[in-house]
Amino acid sequence: LPPDAIDVRSLREILAKNPGLESQLEITAEELQVDSSRLDAAASMPEQIQLGSLNIPLQYRFEPGDQADGVSIQVPLAAVGQLDQTQLLALAPGFARERVIGLIRSLPKNLRRMLVPAPDVADRVLRKLRGDDPDFSRKLAVELSAIAGEPVAPEMFDWNRVDPHLLVNVQVVDDAGKLLAQGRWLSEINRELGPLRQTATVVESSGRWQQDGIRAWEWDELPATVSVSRGSLSVDAFPALVDQGDKVSLRLYDSAVAAQAASRRGLVRLLQIASRKHVQSQVAWLPEFEMLKIRFSRWLPASRMESGIRDLMVRVGMVENRPLPTTRPEYESMLANPVRDISVATQEIAPWLTRMVDAATKVGQHIDAAQGRFAESVSDVRQQLGRMLHEDFLEQTPWAWLKHFPRYLNAAGFRLERLPALAPRVDGDRWRTVRELEQKLDLATAEHRAQGWFDPELEKFRWMIEEFRVSLFAQQLGTSQPVSQQRLEKQFQSVRRV
Repeated sequence: LPPDAIDVRSLREILAKNPGLESQLEITAEELQVDSSRLDAAASMPEQIQLGSLNIPLQYRFEPGDQADGVSIQVPLAAVGQLDQTQLLALAPGFARERVIGLIRSLPKNLRRMLVPAPDVADRVLRKLRGDDPDFSRKLAVELSAIAGEPVAPEMFDWNRVDPHLLVNVQVVDDAGKLLAQGRWLSEINRELGPLRQTATVVESSGRWQQDGIRAWEWDELPATVSVSRGSLSVDAFPALVDQGDKVSLRLYDSAVAAQAASRRGLVRLLQIASRKHVQSQVAWLPEFEMLKIRFSRWLPASRMESGIRDLMVRVGMVENRPLPTTRPEYESMLANPVRDISVATQEIAPWLTRMVDAATKVGQHIDAAQGRFAESVSDVRQQLGRMLHEDFLEQTPWAWLKHFPRYLNAAGFRLERLPALAPRVDGDRWRTVRELEQKLDLATAEHRAQGWFDPELEKFRWMIEEFRVSLFAQQLGTSQPVSQQRLEKQFQSVRRV
């Protein structure tokens, strides 16, 4: 505006003398809008992100070859358990195009040649997907499958072929800000942290959540989360009941999943202490229990079997399929009728226990008889039993699957019994098919442990493998659900993956 345009009247006089000035003072609706490209840039390179309970700044650096090249975040040690690798892979969506190109080029050659040119395919895919979607890998695989006309699975992506600067660099620091570990994969960070991370517990100054020797519910409320200070940050931590054998401790965990898993075991211990006389009377009632312990000692020491059965009675009768209590009234309601609850559970456990020991005894006899002639098949059965009958299987295996153990063991025994009448190649082809599925299970299980995940779909996949063994080696025993290699492959697609 001219300096002498001080009000509407003076402006009109100026425009009357200079008609061309009016067009210079006009502004369009488009010019009033924010440049969309600038908005896209801000969204693709955010200044901070939400991870768990934390708002964490993102630091961008251009230093090729340096560990901090690309985007980095700093997190306190106490918050590492809240990090999620799938979410980390989706940070800084401005790098999504380059990540997709790298993932396409990491695929096997027969798929790559159906997805060319990779940059054009990446652009096509990203018109449908959000670069910051935590489920990006799975959805990307679906889109690429449609384009290629061939199935692409998330596990086919080789993230090592993606330039490191396109992945977030996580810097773990202590309360004083000292760097403890850094890397772009949580599994690597956890290994570098070593014992600092393996405990998964969080120390807080008041001592309220660091109690030992607990033998009864001593608090009004057990909250889902509490806040602890780490430097300038406030970090969520998760209270948990921790089983200590004949008592319980109270601790803070750095992940909700780890806290819930610990609390279920701790709750079983607390309820068993409160119901000790009822549990003891039911154990004493079990038919021929002393003999069953002796017969099963090949697989589990007698003392471990008895303690496991005690826990199983409480777990089946009072804990499984119920939410964890958070208040004193909720806990006390679980003890409303312990005699009934434990007795009902025992009536279900007693015949199952006899069937399981009988089946395990027969499998042991068949292993001894077949050891010299069918080494590979016997080794496979031993590995199967090692997975099933580990030291804590009575405490940790969900009853919904544990109750099928007699059938699984009978199927293994039937397989060994008929080996002399079966061509070795037939049994070998079958167990190698199972072995491929178990290798997928092992890789996914290790990945989930590193991430602190619990995925019911992976749990289902694990026990579907046992049902598949029954269908392959002892079909006449039947399965608890329809199962095949194709169904297992489909189930594995539902498993959470990085």
